[in-house]
Amino acid sequence: MIEILKTACLEVRKNVTDLVGTTEGNTKMGPGAGGDISRKIDLIAEKTVIDIVNQSGTDPTIIGEECGTLEGNDSGYIIMDAIDGTTNITRAIPFNCCSLAYSTDSTLSSVVDAAVIDIARGDLYYASKGKGAYLNGNMITVRKYENIKEDEIIAGIPIPRFTNTGDCLSLNKSINSNTTLLAITF
Repeated sequence: MIEILKTACLEVRKNVTDLVGTTEGNTKMGPGAGGDISRKIDLIAEKTVIDIVNQSGTDPTIIGEECGTLEGNDSGYIIMDAIDGTTNITRAIPFNCCSLAYSTDSTLSSVVDAAVIDIARGDLYYASKGKGAYLNGNMITVRKYENIKEDEIIAGIPIPRFTNTGDCLSLNKSINSNTTLLAITF
């Protein structure tokens, strides 16, 4: 399944690149299954993933932010956020990605394959359970830390919790909470 996810990520990037930061890509198409307004770029990305999966000869259930749940006949689930960071991509802010995962049952703890492509840069991250994680075909590992005080952790922080404007301004507000995963991989 990992090859299907990787192919889908690459195809999404190819199919949406010309829509990044455009009025056309930002066209409101109506509410998606998640309740948010779907943009044209979202729908093109999801259709790309669905088409790749259908062409693969597999038929898992697909769960997407725009399409909702598309019941499949095979066991397994593809969970997709075909454009993770829609607000950013429609404004050509390069913190957005296509995030795909394959799960053997309906729980996130059963994810066995995942792929994420940084749409702006083209970097493809992927992993399979028990086989390691890769960036553009090269195995990657987590860095062992010697002193956690010297490490940085990026997390979504709700701005309203801050009362001091200076505190808010010191935060990097360009990181969209939907793309924290991509920010962490940077």
